[in-house]
Amino acid sequence: MVGNPVICLDIFEKANFYHLSTIEADTAIVSLDLINSDLDLSLFPTLKQLYLIGDTQYKVDTAPDVQRFHFSGKNYKYFNI
Repeated sequence: MVGNPVICLDIFEKANFYHLSTIEADTAIVSLDLINSDLDLSLFPTLKQLYLIGDTQYKVDTAPDVQRFHFSGKNYKYFNI
């Protein structure tokens, strides 16, 4: 994985989240419509930006210094390419 700037992780395969540390990810994008439990990303110190798309009843935790951008409701739409 060295040198790979992008990785896609399945929200249902949380055991693979260690890859965020492996590639020292600084940005994460989470589709809130798909999560089925709280998500703790505070364990990844290199994470600096978090993009949240959609809505959920669950919490997504990060370190306090992570910039969070949330697109929901009329602020976003899915694109089929």
